[in-house]
Amino acid sequence: MNDTFNTTGMGNQDWSKFDFTQWNLEGLQLDAQSAAFAGWLRDVTLSPQGQERFAAGLAAVQAAIQDDLQSQVKVIQDRASALNQELTSRIAVAQKQISAMEESMRAAGAPPAPNPDPAKFQVAAKVVDQATHLGLPGLQVRLYDTRSAAVTLASAVTDLNGTIHAGGQTVVPRLNQADTLVAALPSSPDLAAHVNLANAANAQQQSRLTALAAKVEALSTHYQQAQDDLRQQLEQVQAIVSGLQSSSGAPR
Repeated sequence: MNDTFNTTGMGNQDWSKFDFTQWNLEGLQLDAQSAAFAGWLRDVTLSPQGQERFAAGLAAVQAAIQDDLQSQVKVIQDRASALNQELTSRIAVAQKQISAMEESMRAAGAPPAPNPDPAKFQVAAKVVDQATHLGLPGLQVRLYDTRSAAVTLASAVTDLNGTIHAGGQTVVPRLNQADTLVAALPSSPDLAAHVNLANAANAQQQSRLTALAAKVEALSTHYQQAQDDLRQQLEQVQAIVSGLQSSSGAPR
């Protein structure tokens, strides 16, 4: 359907001698669309019920427009409500990720706490940098009985958090026992590579945490802008509806 009405043909006519009291369209050079419009206008103008018919038609058009605009209002309101729910859901997911990462970092920084095992002697150790208290990864650790240095209780390489977990044997085995050892080492050239690795791992975790926090902020900004746009649309549509109601004198 073509909603464009072309009045070029009507605008080019010589209306100086046209009798608007009779609305005689003969002699006018009009295309089909312009002729149809002129005929309708003549019939409405000359008909005894022309004004009533025009008013009734106009009222029907206004009612249809108001119904359509009210539908638009509901669509906008529903979209705004959906955006609020979507924002709440996405922020909750991001906050859950942040909490999980913070808990992981906290647990990684704490000394390990192995669970006692009735069949074993459990031992865990954490090696940290004395200055930063960051766990030192990649260190070979051997735990031995001070009464007999040749007897190894446990031997392992520290993980990324500077921790080892191992089962061991003592000179006099004590089952169902769990021990935790924390060794804070002062800085030295031999430990530089391990300290650098610990700092890099910590920086990476902090970067991920910062990125997640920034994501929450970006989500809030994005959805706030979307809500502002919808609010502006809603105000515009409601203003049009109010204007139509005022002009028709029949609030809906």
